[in-house]
Amino acid sequence: LDSPLTELGQEQARQVNQQHFSKMANELQSFQGAISSPLSRALQTADLAFPPINDKEQSLPPRICVEDFREINGSLLNAQRRTKTELQVLFPHWDFSNLQHDHDDTWKPEALESNESCRQRGYQGLCWILNHAPQKQHVTSSRFLLVAHGGILRQTMQELPELVQVHDGRQNSNKADRTSCSRFDNCELRRYRIEWGSAANVAKNDDGKDDGATAKAAAGDQSSIILTELDLPSHNNTAPGSL
Repeated sequence: LDSPLTELGQEQARQVNQQHFSKMANELQSFQGAISSPLSRALQTADLAFPPINDKEQSLPPRICVEDFREINGSLLNAQRRTKTELQVLFPHWDFSNLQHDHDDTWKPEALESNESCRQRGYQGLCWILNHAPQKQHVTSSRFLLVAHGGILRQTMQELPELVQVHDGRQNSNKADRTSCSRFDNCELRRYRIEWGSAANVAKNDDGKDDGATAKAAAGDQSSIILTELDLPSHNNTAPGSL
């Protein structure tokens, strides 16, 4: 049930901190916070990779748990989350107010969640970020860390082009190594800009023709979202609007 991080997972999260966050103390203060899946391994990863600020004179950046970012749900025991009450005890610095029920009523032992349901849930999670992610006063864009899971990210970023369009805006990375929507490795850190799309920004076939994305989005009364991957910053060059 909701297994914690293994020793290897903990080490990988610490490596992310050492390589990308430990030398950015000033930059960390500009982050609006962390957003995580409610599964314990994701919450632990966030805390190890992006530790809370310990200065008692400063308020901690918000750490918000969002149910939509959990892994593909159902059937598997490690896909079932702990109760909200347990999570509040284990992770008291996290905000679990977005969890609607104490018990994991959405997890069903007899069946795995459908791919379509998982994709839509991932899309709704991205909508939550754009509509509700923490903002600082007088700041036009937000910086935050999102910790989720390989399965739901793959479904959302690869299999829902009518609603989630992934672009590669990297300038200094070797683009031959992977695409911007390829499945994440364990504890892999990437940087994305997230923004609402428009009718003009629809997915295209190889021949450049509209693949019907606009009609699909309009039919469901849903707006498209654009994720643009950016180069990971140097220690003191973190750009805003990252996912």
